[in-house]
Amino acid sequence: MTSRLDHESGAQGPARPGGAAEPRIARSIFLRQAARQSGFLAASLVGGFAVGVVYRILFDPAGEATFANFLRSGIHFAGLALVVWIVQTGFASGARSRVGAALRRLPLAGEVVVRALVLTAALIVVGLSTQIALYAEPYRLDWLTRTWLTVNLPRIVLVGFGMSLVIGIVVETRRRRPPRCRSKRL
Repeated sequence: MTSRLDHESGAQGPARPGGAAEPRIARSIFLRQAARQSGFLAASLVGGFAVGVVYRILFDPAGEATFANFLRSGIHFAGLALVVWIVQTGFASGARSRVGAALRRLPLAGEVVVRALVLTAALIVVGLSTQIALYAEPYRLDWLTRTWLTVNLPRIVLVGFGMSLVIGIVVETRRRRPPRCRSKRL
């Protein structure tokens, strides 16, 4: 008996002693989607890095304008862009899954709220994690103040939502566009 994965992958593994082929598990929909969008992923990371540098220029004090801080901010926002890309691609590739089907059954406002909550949670976790990883050594925990948590973290999440809007539009547009017609002209 063959499984759905056997039919999707179209490949069989090495033969078993009894002559039956051993099924090979296909790559997940997410990994196939990620492989197809490697250029877009690279552009998202570079764009996130650029947003991080601009963020440092616009919102941080002039006394903190060092090369190391610009580099840290760029890496921080490249990490946020990666998370935004992962969440958006996960939702786009999961559209045919049970979770995707459940989201489609929700009213549009409900689907948007669920997506926003997932993205917000991911941005906060990654925003705090990268902040700790990048700034713990040079600043210890001096950066973790009430102001950082009430001003900077929400600002970082809002910038992440802005990146999400751009990346989400591109991901959904690429996912929904009709396939190219490859008819031969005579």
